[in-house]
Amino acid sequence: MTLLKTRSIYYKDINLIAQPNNLIKSRKEIKKNLSRIFVSPMSAVIGKRFAETALELGLQVCLHRFCDIKEQFELYHTLNCQEYHDRIWVAIGLGDYERFHLLRGKGCNKFLIDAANGYLGSVVSYANTLSKFKVDLVVGNVHSSEGIKLYKSIPNVHIRVGIGNGSGCDTSIMTAINRGQVTELMECSKAAKRHSIGILADGGISTPSDACKALGLGANAIMLGGHFAKAEEAQNVINGEYMFWGSSSHKQQKLSQNVRNHSEGKELNINTKEIKPLRDLVSDLAGGISSAVSYAGFDKWDDFIGNGVFEVKL
Repeated sequence: MTLLKTRSIYYKDINLIAQPNNLIKSRKEIKKNLSRIFVSPMSAVIGKRFAETALELGLQVCLHRFCDIKEQFELYHTLNCQEYHDRIWVAIGLGDYERFHLLRGKGCNKFLIDAANGYLGSVVSYANTLSKFKVDLVVGNVHSSEGIKLYKSIPNVHIRVGIGNGSGCDTSIMTAINRGQVTELMECSKAAKRHSIGILADGGISTPSDACKALGLGANAIMLGGHFAKAEEAQNVINGEYMFWGSSSHKQQKLSQNVRNHSEGKELNINTKEIKPLRDLVSDLAGGISSAVSYAGFDKWDDFIGNGVFEVKL
């Protein structure tokens, strides 16, 4: 048995502290970078209409893998154009070489390895193999510097940081695996910087405030799923289901015909009164971040990354 001396600190446990700013006269002058916002590859969210709108708004979109290869390819082919090519990622399962080679052969060069446990040797080995084809990769999830080090020799890699905190995730309840988002981002961002690796804060970002904290703590980008499930363009809304479910939920297992003995994912109903156009949800998120950047003393999102000043609540 080992009991670490570190303490889990969550987004709710800290405040961002305002700093002097002589760079701008108004928050409207803040330079945004919406490509720092990733849409998680969730079948409850991602569909043709959602992806088109998200890309038009400037977000990074990860196409989910919970469908036939042909269906995923056709959506990629429909969306892919010179303007959006660098912001479309395709999720693939562990060891799914068939899907990888088909999509890569059609021009896709950005892949997200959709596996919850980034500490598995099989995930590391898979990422190493795919990197030989000179593609960009998103891997994960990890929540410690040791997890970052597993991928330090892989070029063009980005790592999802966060286990157990997702809105559609029951991992912490089922397995006890969890860590405070602040603690994990502080540790992982330092390790990632040493190895020139980009990290995505993934899980637990339910408000613009959480997004601001994640960026200020050192996340190069943020990944959200549940936040976008209430968009008018979200696939669950279009289908009239009004439900958000995790990738490991029983619902997703049944949809994927991959039923296991237990679920580590939630199934959550969506209040129809909270449904908004995606443009409004993104505007709220971007507005909150831009205001935070202004209060923190910067004039652009990019300079704010890892430079927030925080205090822990008593």
